[in-house]
Amino acid sequence: MSYPWSLDKIQPTVEWAIDDLGDAGLLGKDNVFRVHTLDSECSQYRTNVKLTKLYYEQLLRPIVIIGPTYVFTVVEASRLGTHWGLPVITAGGSASTLRQSGFEGAPMLTRVGHTDNKLADALESLLLNYSWTRVAIAYNDSQNTCYRDTCYFRIKAIKDKFNVNGTAVNITMDKQYSSPDDLDNTLKEIAEVARGKLSS
Repeated sequence: MSYPWSLDKIQPTVEWAIDDLGDAGLLGKDNVFRVHTLDSECSQYRTNVKLTKLYYEQLLRPIVIIGPTYVFTVVEASRLGTHWGLPVITAGGSASTLRQSGFEGAPMLTRVGHTDNKLADALESLLLNYSWTRVAIAYNDSQNTCYRDTCYFRIKAIKDKFNVNGTAVNITMDKQYSSPDDLDNTLKEIAEVARGKLSS
C-alpha cells in the first residue's frame, strides 16, 4: 500500500527540492548532497537497526534525518538524532506525547506537519463556538499498525485536552466489528441521536 509519506513519494520530492535549491544557488557552489533512503517498516526496532547500521557500519554520516512519520519510528529517529547531534525533520510524529518535556528526543525534532495537539485545540474551539456540550468520537481501529496507533494517539490528545479543562469524558461505547456492515449500523445509530448530520 502506498501512503502520502511513503518512500516512493518522499524521495523524489526531497531530491527535487535539493536540485531546485541548488539551481537557485542557495546550497553553495561546491556542495554535493546525497540522499540515502531507509524503510522504517513502521517498526521502532527496524528504524534503530537501519540507522545504526548506516551510521556505524557503513560510516555514512548524515547531516539531517528526514522522516520517518510513524510515531514510534519518529521517537527512535529523534533519540538517535539527539545522540548524534543531527536534526530530525518529519511531517509525521503528530502524537501529543512528543511535545511533553519528558520526551528526551525532542531537542533535535522538528515537526512540520499537523499535530494531534493542534487538532484537539481546533476541536475545542469548534465546540465552544457552537456551545456543543455532547460529543461522540467514533473511529475505525484499523488492523494496520501505523493507522491503528495514529487513531489511538489522536483520540488520546482530544481526551487529554478535555481532561485539562475539567471536561468530563465518558466512554459510552467500545465495540469491535468483524464486518464493515456492523460499523455502518453503529454510525447510523449514532447519527440518530446526534444533533446534526453524521456522514461516514
